[in-house]
Amino acid sequence: MVPGLPLSRAQSDLLGLARPSDDTVTWTNVDTRPGNGHTVTSSGRGPLKSQSLSQGGTFSYTFATAGTYPYYCAIHPDMTGTVTVR
Repeated sequence: MVPGLPLSRAQSDLLGLARPSDDTVTWTNVDTRPGNGHTVTSSGRGPLKSQSLSQGGTFSYTFATAGTYPYYCAIHPDMTGTVTVR
């Protein structure tokens, strides 16, 4: 598990992350502006689809299959990241 992977509008890009398969990644909205929600949404047909996360909200996903999983914030599409599963 990767606790507290931050989501914040102050970040221009979310960091790439490499994980072993069957690992759980947890994203946390650490934005300091109240009401500034974020999502974790797969680019394309991927499996990531969180609800809007309010300040302090979390979303977790367990990656069972090796591959590259690009994602973005549906509220702020310029916020992007990638999880690579080995």
